[in-house]
Amino acid sequence: MGASFLVADDEPGIRDILKWELESLGHEVVLVCDGSAAVARVQKSEFDVVISDVRMPGLGGIDVLKATKEVAPDTEVIIVTGFADLDAAVECVRGGAFDLVQKPFDVNGLLSIISRALEHRHLRATHVLYETSQAILANQEPQRLPQLVVDMAMKVMVADDVSLMIPDASNRLHVAYSNGLSSSVRAEVQIPLGERVAGRVAVDRKPVLIPNGLDSDSTFHDVPSYRRVRSSIVYPLVAGDRLVGVLNINRTVNLRPFRQQDLERAATVASQALLALENGRLIGQMVASERLASVGQLAAGVAHEINNPVTYVLANHDYLGEKVDTLLRMGALIDQGADITMLRENWERAGGQTFLADFRQVLGEAEDGATRIRDIVRDLRALGRRNDDKHVPVDLNEAVRSALRIAGAELRSRSNVVTRLGDGVQVIGSAGCLSQVFINLLVNASQAVGSQSGGKRDIVVTTGREGDRVIASVSDTGPGILPENLPRIFEAFFTTKDPTAGTGLGLWISHEIIRNHGGEMHVGSPPGGGATFTVVLPTPGGSLATLAGR
Repeated sequence: MGASFLVADDEPGIRDILKWELESLGHEVVLVCDGSAAVARVQKSEFDVVISDVRMPGLGGIDVLKATKEVAPDTEVIIVTGFADLDAAVECVRGGAFDLVQKPFDVNGLLSIISRALEHRHLRATHVLYETSQAILANQEPQRLPQLVVDMAMKVMVADDVSLMIPDASNRLHVAYSNGLSSSVRAEVQIPLGERVAGRVAVDRKPVLIPNGLDSDSTFHDVPSYRRVRSSIVYPLVAGDRLVGVLNINRTVNLRPFRQQDLERAATVASQALLALENGRLIGQMVASERLASVGQLAAGVAHEINNPVTYVLANHDYLGEKVDTLLRMGALIDQGADITMLRENWERAGGQTFLADFRQVLGEAEDGATRIRDIVRDLRALGRRNDDKHVPVDLNEAVRSALRIAGAELRSRSNVVTRLGDGVQVIGSAGCLSQVFINLLVNASQAVGSQSGGKRDIVVTTGREGDRVIASVSDTGPGILPENLPRIFEAFFTTKDPTAGTGLGLWISHEIIRNHGGEMHVGSPPGGGATFTVVLPTPGGSLATLAGR
């Protein structure tokens, strides 16, 4: 598609030559004969290149240059002059002109400069898109993606207002993020598919360009406008047959309307946004899958942890059944009017006070077994909950104990675990996610110490509070981590284990979970062996960012 040009010159012959040459190349050309008209046009319309004479009635070329760069910094400006001097050249360079051309000019030479100006504009736009795309594609926090997508669209499209809408299970679009709406308003906005502009675009799956507002667009004449939007691009984000979202890109203050070229640029923005959102969805699935994989890897041990208490709960149940039969027989004697001597004899044969003590002990053991089963089931439910991203007050010690219960059999078979759990270690977070972190750390430590043929096989878990921070660590006496591997230990898919023994996702996911909780995770491995993974989390109301600034 051709570019758009504004030619400002008080000489009709110059204007006509440039118009003919540029239009013959497929470009759009607007002609004005003075600086004031040129400034008025650049304030209302967007041009790829402005070609302006330096001396014209009223405002001159330098004024046009300044006005253009003020409202459209990415527009390239070429100044043409018949009175070239050093001062004029310096002023043009300082003002951001692409080039200064002296009259009389060679048409082919000017066209070559114009071609370079268009290429420069394209490269600059591509660079901005590349930088913003890299930022969102490098992001590994799914909850931040909507804001990053909006920020990218704002910057690349030079928009005043952008919102990303996501469909829900009831076929309604809701605002995932908007730079122009408060969080309370975002929560209230729900658009059924097929209604308003975004809902229709979501159904049609085709982008729309509304250059001059809804009032001037016959396609959406029946859609009420809640606020003044001068120009819009509404782009559907579609993966196969699945609607991922709708991107609304608006200019509410900027007088320059979006053009067809902008729609093409929006297509690139939308493709990058779609890729980022799909990556975010996959990351979320990976986290959930890794949780379930953790349970799967420990399935035999978890079954053992449940089978043991189930076995003695059932055994105690049978024992209690026998004792209840004894009590029933004594009750029958009482109903038959047996005297105190006969009752005492039967009581002594049953065991007397020892009978009651045994009864109480068996009841307690059955309760302990049932409690262990309940706790393990609760831990598994918390670990496997896919949407467990709600942050609530959590005692970090409980997350540690949960991990110890789930990985108990794995740990006991390979290592000696010592726990030193401190007080006041409450944080704000997800119990299931935090438990997943400690399961990963404990299992890795167990595998590390278990890989040794001899030596200590100790794992030490500590928690404690230091000011506004809660610190937990998992240390082992294994062979340690090679220095060259330490910088990569939290990378996704990096593993030093056999490919059949690990995916390389456990530590990466653990690191991301802690970061999503506003915390940090570090690793240390001294030359003598062993490794220590340290988790640092803010207390409720605390912030590691503020702590770092102290």
